[in-house]
Amino acid sequence: MEKKVQPPAIALLVVAGMTVLLFVISLFGNQWMMQAMEHAQMPEEQLQQFRDMMEKSSMVGNVVGGILNIGGAALIAFGAWRMKEMKSYGLAMTASILAMIPCFTSCCCLLGLPAGIWALIVLLDKDVKAAFDVPTTPPAL
Repeated sequence: MEKKVQPPAIALLVVAGMTVLLFVISLFGNQWMMQAMEHAQMPEEQLQQFRDMMEKSSMVGNVVGGILNIGGAALIAFGAWRMKEMKSYGLAMTASILAMIPCFTSCCCLLGLPAGIWALIVLLDKDVKAAFDVPTTPPAL
């Protein structure tokens, strides 16, 4: 069963990693855009309006986006890791579903959707489901 679970679990880990990477790049993207506008020789009034708009939108966007992206990516990564270890079936299911929701993976929804569907299909297999959290030794009485 582990051979069935490994590829979609790794795909979910990649989605989580890409989500964090793209979020970090977007933080720097705002600065790069500001610099490009300053070099575009725009009138100072328009440039100031653009600065004000960027400051307001990026502050709210970074806080909300950071919570959703980083928090979601962490949960997806942890669930994928537990899936890879064949533990925590519910967490693995949660990670698969979160990977398909665009607000948790931002631009990675193009990767998250197929990875999440793939993981769900594998997790819903009755043999895979039965193999999760199976104790190797019987509990002591």
